[in-house]
Amino acid sequence: MRQVVLGVFISLLFVTSANAYCRDPGRAPEAPPSYDKPRIPSCLRNVRYGEDPDCDRYELDRFERETDRYIEKLQEYAEDSRRYAQEAETFAQCEIAEARAALDP
Repeated sequence: MRQVVLGVFISLLFVTSANAYCRDPGRAPEAPPSYDKPRIPSCLRNVRYGEDPDCDRYELDRFERETDRYIEKLQEYAEDSRRYAQEAETFAQCEIAEARAALDP
């Protein structure tokens, strides 16, 4: 009887300690909102192949800066998403191991 109680206690201890290592990945990252996507200046919208756009330098520079910022946000989102996916997989594998350990006391 004493060995059974000790066995159950040790099993619960391992299950509880395994649970401590299953770190929840938290919230998934959110993509940049659509309003962050730069709008193509009207002077570029109707330009045909081989034609020069009728844009001033300021408009083109602003569009380029906004596009660069948007690309940076997308790259950051992609990296955050990769990291989140890895953490979610680690969490799931940990939970699987914990569930299996609970089945085999």
